[in-house]
Amino acid sequence: MRIFNFRLKLSFFVIIILYLAIAFCNVGQPFVAKDLLDSALVPDMFGVRQSIIRLLVIIILLLFLELLQKLLIASYRKQLTTSLQKKVLKGLFAKPFECFSGKNVKEYISLFNNDLVSVTDEYYMQIIQIFFDIISILIYSSSLFALHPLLASVIIGITFCTVALPLLFKEKLQVAKGNYLGSLGQYNTRLGDALSGFMLIKTYLLENVIGTLLGNHLDKFAESQRKFTNISSFCEMLIGALSFFGYFFTFCIGGYLISKGSLSAGGLLATVAVSELLVGPVINIAHRFNIYNGSKGVKKNIAKNYGAVDIQPESISLNGKIEVLEIENLTFKYDKHMVLDHLNLQFKRGGKYLICGSNGSGKSTLFKILLKMYQGYEGNILVNDKQLRNIITSSYYEKIGIVFQDTFVFNDSLKNNIALYGNHKDDDIRMAIKAVGLERIESDIFSDKEYKEGEGNISGGELQKISLARAILKKKEFLFLDEAFSAFDKESGLFVEQYLLTEKKVTLINIAHKINHELIHYYDEVIVLKDGRVDNILVTLEEKKSYLDGVNGVALN
Repeated sequence: MRIFNFRLKLSFFVIIILYLAIAFCNVGQPFVAKDLLDSALVPDMFGVRQSIIRLLVIIILLLFLELLQKLLIASYRKQLTTSLQKKVLKGLFAKPFECFSGKNVKEYISLFNNDLVSVTDEYYMQIIQIFFDIISILIYSSSLFALHPLLASVIIGITFCTVALPLLFKEKLQVAKGNYLGSLGQYNTRLGDALSGFMLIKTYLLENVIGTLLGNHLDKFAESQRKFTNISSFCEMLIGALSFFGYFFTFCIGGYLISKGSLSAGGLLATVAVSELLVGPVINIAHRFNIYNGSKGVKKNIAKNYGAVDIQPESISLNGKIEVLEIENLTFKYDKHMVLDHLNLQFKRGGKYLICGSNGSGKSTLFKILLKMYQGYEGNILVNDKQLRNIITSSYYEKIGIVFQDTFVFNDSLKNNIALYGNHKDDDIRMAIKAVGLERIESDIFSDKEYKEGEGNISGGELQKISLARAILKKKEFLFLDEAFSAFDKESGLFVEQYLLTEKKVTLINIAHKINHELIHYYDEVIVLKDGRVDNILVTLEEKKSYLDGVNGVALN
């Protein structure tokens, strides 16, 4: 998953250069302190004064560099977070419908609120910290050899043993981290269900049941967190123990070298100070590798699932108006169950088509296939003689209007919900409002009143009218309706359906469970589905009336 643009790469480079300067300032302090102590023991007051001035300059410079480092790191993390989330969001939107619909929405919320934060802080941010640790280790190790090669060899040998420890715990940490994040995601999903279904839980007295389920998921999450923490703590304890042994041997060998006259007191002071500087990044790098390795599996999973921009080999752009949509031998199975069986249909520009049938007849599946929501079908769906599966999805959606039975409304102004953030004139919006009968809330629409989920200030029928108004405002001439009038009262439903049926430029494919007697003559064809097959295509008014008499003009059950 490529998230590093030029700006991020430049920021990374500048931060590394800054870390390099900080490391040199850190190692400069022990060397100046060495000169200060050795000058004081001579005594050499001029040397003492010079050393004090140099030490003050280094401290002031170090404070400035560390402040600049924190500011740059904060900016870098912001850029990194934004780039990563945009990349994942792009990958998410590029997924086929069936991939998205097959997963609980709350799991995606957990992805953005938990997994991406973890990957940002525990994977990408750790990389830059590891770079700094490597730079520091190289500089501090070289400085130790400059002070005394033998003592440096002993210190570095003990200290670097700690680097090998994370390799022993790598696999366990990855598994534990994956289990921890997985259980956290499941808990968040259950918690979201409990909050979203509050009314259902209260009215059906499910508080104890849901509370128990939530408690079980919380226990699993807490246990997986405990296991991950224990493994990390045990590894860090071993690392800490090795660092203490290094400190102990430094003083023992240093004292021996001073007694032999091969090391000055200032040299031992500088060696101890530099060894303490070395211990920090070595312990850090071991700790950071633990964190890095623990999050690597999460990062790979995100890159695998959301790194691809598109899956289908779409290459055809749909130009001009849709003249004809043709279905040839369409067959679709779901879990080996035949849902659609060799359907053959044709929808011509300007035609009005009603698709009806009992529950399980295949209406909804046909609707979703025609909208490219389901793939994996057999047969052909041709749009202006072009294979639908090869047509670029965005190009297809530019030509069609879609009205679902369940209307999604953003928590935003009603006007934005109708215009869908497009730049439309108020007169055009009023026309769409009038066409679907939304005059009751017209003043709310133009006062920029916000829709808030759960307030109940808009009826189900009005929500469906908003969905229809969107399609009319966009001037879509090829409309797919899925139970678009199910929440309407009879008078409103007749009014809006008749408006669409009398628009000559509009091609209408209406999937409906209820059929209006008064409007049946407007449809060019009434297509009756049964058990995934075309049971009948009614064309004449007599055929339509005869069919309506058979079902009594009510819901087809």
